Amino acid sequence: MFKKIFLFLLFIILFFLTSSTKNLSLSTTSSTLEDEFLKSISQYKSFNPEMIDLYYQEYLLNHNLVLSLNKINVPDFFNRQNMFPSFTFEGGPFVNKNYYLTKNFIPDDLVPVTISKVNRKNEVMLINKTALTYAKLLFEDAKKEGMNLVVFSAYRSYIKQENLYQQANNKNYVAKAGFSEHQTGLAIDIATLDTGLTSYFEKTREYEYLTTHAHLFGFIKRYPKDKNTITKYPYEAWHYRFVGPELAKIIYEHNMTLEEYIYTYVALN
Repeated sequence: MFKKIFLFLLFIILFFLTSSTKNLSLSTTSSTLEDEFLKSISQYKSFNPEMIDLYYQEYLLNHNLVLSLNKINVPDFFNRQNMFPSFTFEGGPFVNKNYYLTKNFIPDDLVPVTISKVNRKNEVMLINKTALTYAKLLFEDAKKEGMNLVVFSAYRSYIKQENLYQQANNKNYVAKAGFSEHQTGLAIDIATLDTGLTSYFEKTREYEYLTTHAHLFGFIKRYPKDKNTITKYPYEAWHYRFVGPELAKIIYEHNMTLEEYIYTYVALN
């Protein structure tokens, strides 16, 4: 009898010792993870030490440091009412309805457009040099498939955009001066001569080609369908923005807008 009681007590003692060791191990692991999280997230300029608990709770849900920062720091990013100066990320200056370029902003790497384009009297159409290099490859590839792409618009100065906005009948489709991507030199309007920048362009092979191939050459469809609540612009089948092949691939494969990419991968200050 005594032996049974002894074995039972021994079992109880071992059980509690094992449980305590497990709890200590879990506690240590949890502490280590939190320390690593703090070390990683504190490297970002937008990190606010007072928000650490909220960052961590968000991180446990999405496992993305940047997204965690942005969701806590800028919860109203997609519905902002205020205006902010444009900032530069790996894809160039970020411009939309809320982020603007100054009147004096003129890209220093503009070159004449040397691919198929609409010729206008007394106008030399310009574009970012790197964007032109990739646009040439895009147009050449389309040509091999029997298609003819045409550039209708590329770089626009602040003053030209201001004039366009004042003359526009429907200002929903035209950005105010400073808020147009065309001022960056990285945006181009592409269509065919037959359709121009109209809804008829969507019915062409060229449109289908751009939709599925533009990202391979670093261009994204900037204002896609069903995303106007995010971009704040109506759908435009012809407006493309150069961000580089790596970023364009991510945006295309995840069906993102540039705003969604920024929010997910760029720490906002």
